[in-house]
Amino acid sequence: LPISQSEELRTKFGYVRTEVEEALVEGERLVLEGGGSVEGVIVSREGENFVVKTDGNLQVLPKIRVRSIETGIQIAALDVYSREEMYSLYAADADEASAEAQLELARKCESILDFAHAVEHYEAAIELGLADEREAERAGGALAASRVKAANQERSEEHTSELQSHSDLVCR
Repeated sequence: LPISQSEELRTKFGYVRTEVEEALVEGERLVLEGGGSVEGVIVSREGENFVVKTDGNLQVLPKIRVRSIETGIQIAALDVYSREEMYSLYAADADEASAEAQLELARKCESILDFAHAVEHYEAAIELGLADEREAERAGGALAASRVKAANQERSEEHTSELQSHSDLVCR
């Protein structure tokens, strides 16, 4: 199958590549007595417990259960924080009046698989006017791809929500 035809079919049926550079955060690996480990960001070391941010939640680990701590490890951001938390962090640092900052924010949104916000920020970057013509063309292409990804993501999330509702009814 020729590459151009393959890309056309992928787009037509909603299969758009989601390869983006995954957002990473620096964190710790707590190695537990008796085996196992917990990866995340230690948010508190006070008292008899460690409080670790992982999977979008806080986990309390008694210090006596921790054999060692490996610091400075790179962890997928979405394994620690929720998509909403990461977006809030990124958006707080972005200059709303800068096309380049909006473009960078759009790319960061893609790195956390937040395609709806990526669309908003690609649109803002284009509307504000990117200085580099090639960058503007790439932003236009990225915008089109992000629109498809956002639509696919929304359908997927709706489907997941429906399945969860049905599962809840069956479990009652």
